[in-house]
Amino acid sequence: KNLAKKEIESSDSFKAWKAEINEFYKEKIESLKDELNEKLISEKQNNLIDYPIFMAIAEDIGYDATGNLTKNNELEIIGKELTNFINSVEDGTI
Repeated sequence: KNLAKKEIESSDSFKAWKAEINEFYKEKIESLKDELNEKLISEKQNNLIDYPIFMAIAEDIGYDATGNLTKNNELEIIGKELTNFINSVEDGTI
């Protein structure tokens, strides 16, 4: 019996059949992985909590590239706005 099994498994038709079956199930597994991954990402996105984010860009920080004082310092305005933002987050008004 072992000899017959080995002969069958070593035949070209068996090898082709086995490769076809393996490819078929490999594609099914990959498809299932993709589907599950999409569902996982969707669930994660649905369960995320929205929260406020403070963003600011200072074009003028009170000094130029050579270190000389300028007439404007946007960091002062940004600092005040950041303080207001933090206070609003802490007291729940945002």
